[in-house]
Amino acid sequence: MKKDYINGLVTLTKLFQKTNPSKIIWIALFSITGFINTTAFGQFTSGRLVVVQTAGSVSKSGSAVSLNEYTTGGVVGTSIAIPATGANPLQMAAGPGGSEGFLSRSANGAFLMLGGYGTSGSFPTDITTSTSASTPRVIFRVDANGNYSQVGSSITNYNANDIRGAISDGIIPPNYWASGASVNTTD
Repeated sequence: MKKDYINGLVTLTKLFQKTNPSKIIWIALFSITGFINTTAFGQFTSGRLVVVQTAGSVSKSGSAVSLNEYTTGGVVGTSIAIPATGANPLQMAAGPGGSEGFLSRSANGAFLMLGGYGTSGSFPTDITTSTSASTPRVIFRVDANGNYSQVGSSITNYNANDIRGAISDGIIPPNYWASGASVNTTD
């Protein structure tokens, strides 16, 4: 299964680069977490990959986020766009940083988890340098039906730096953790 996963990942990356050269895709699930449990995710298909995609840019500008499903051969499946505006927006750095967009599955297999920035604002150059007081760092989860919700927010952590990902144990009530970079003098 691991060999098929790696071969599929390489095929998927090459296919995506040919068909979407102006977009940036972050392959965010690795090894066993790359496969979705059908009992937990009716929206996604067992044995397929789910990846985080940003709108693409040459900078770390704020970007809308989509979760896209692919077969290991690169065939597109379900896609869930998470709004970058509105009551509970989510944005991620779009560009070349490469340290954001980590997608994880909750320990109980019921949710996909990701971290980002809770803002509807425009960040044309570098969203990661925004203060967490003005641009909260947030945790989002996606449930079995493709419903997403903001489940955590911080106006102090990862200040003027990036939030990289989030995890959850999935128990009731759930616990959430985030990872990211810190600035020595403020975090």
